[in-house]
Amino acid sequence: MPPLAVSWAIVSALDAQNHQAREARASEERDIRREAYLGYLEHATAYRYATSDLLDGIAEAGDADLPGPTAAFQRWLNARADFQDSVNSVYVYGSDEAWQRHRVVARTLPYSVGYINQSQLVDDLSKFRDEVQAFGAAYNDFLELMCEELPATPRDGCEP
Repeated sequence: MPPLAVSWAIVSALDAQNHQAREARASEERDIRREAYLGYLEHATAYRYATSDLLDGIAEAGDADLPGPTAAFQRWLNARADFQDSVNSVYVYGSDEAWQRHRVVARTLPYSVGYINQSQLVDDLSKFRDEVQAFGAAYNDFLELMCEELPATPRDGCEP
């Protein structure tokens, strides 16, 4: 085999190897994002429901003083922490567009960072009662992004 043909064969083999490596990295990135995005939507939904449940509990209590940390408040705190962990994963592993769409979802939920006690929450929480429809629209928008980003070849209905 002439030297030029050998060189061309080596270049072709290296090119194919590099292509395979790029495809493997892209697949791994999609897998990591899939986990981050699915966890995010799961925890956003749980946080939304925990917020609604807590609001219902507060409404049932009426003007009565709420006792020490209630079970609903503890569930809300746990859902809040899980949501924030998922937010962190989207920040690290998600695309810039995912981060922007997260910000829309987050505006429909109580702020998820920092210490808050039950009495502070009662003062801040009522504004989120009417955010149910906005949450649903933001959730669906994030889901659409998942449809665009996660499959190796998005279906036509996912295209922006």
